[in-house]
Amino acid sequence: FHTGSLHLSEIREYFAANGVTRALALVSFSFLVVFGLFISWAFPFQTLGPDVGQGSPVVASGFVLVAHFIGGLSLLLKLCEWLTLYGVPWNSIFAILSALTISVGTFGSLAQTSIKRFLAYGAIAQVGYILLGMAALDKGALVAILSAMVGFCCALIGIFSVVHRVISATEDESLQSFRGLAWREPVMGVAA
Repeated sequence: FHTGSLHLSEIREYFAANGVTRALALVSFSFLVVFGLFISWAFPFQTLGPDVGQGSPVVASGFVLVAHFIGGLSLLLKLCEWLTLYGVPWNSIFAILSALTISVGTFGSLAQTSIKRFLAYGAIAQVGYILLGMAALDKGALVAILSAMVGFCCALIGIFSVVHRVISATEDESLQSFRGLAWREPVMGVAA
């Protein structure tokens, strides 16, 4: 469909004026929701994040995590407006996806030996917490979601700066390379 607009209310009006059924509109926008889940590495697309993080240099891993995090969740946040317009029970859907994403991210991080994979699974769990805020979306939740996104992105940039320095010094990406960091480099240990 060529609607000529990126505003969801105008797209809805275009659909209504051109005989696009509600079911077809829901199918069309469901692809956008799936894309948002894929980009943010929410359940069931969580396996891509740790693999991308593991195979990339440290600086690229941090950038990819932050960019995917902001991009996917921003799209999902915008699509919540559309889902509301069409009366889709997205609160329940996001609550279930949130619980699954938090679980996969948390339990997945427990088995990791690489710091980059560990942080990627932590980011996946954080996506789940943001989805939980989207499940309860109101004005207060919106402020909390945006604050959490900004805070976590700043934290990711900071932690990947520390990770880059430690990996450059030890040439080891395992969690063991961080053992005793507070005694070797107190400033880096506190920052981590």
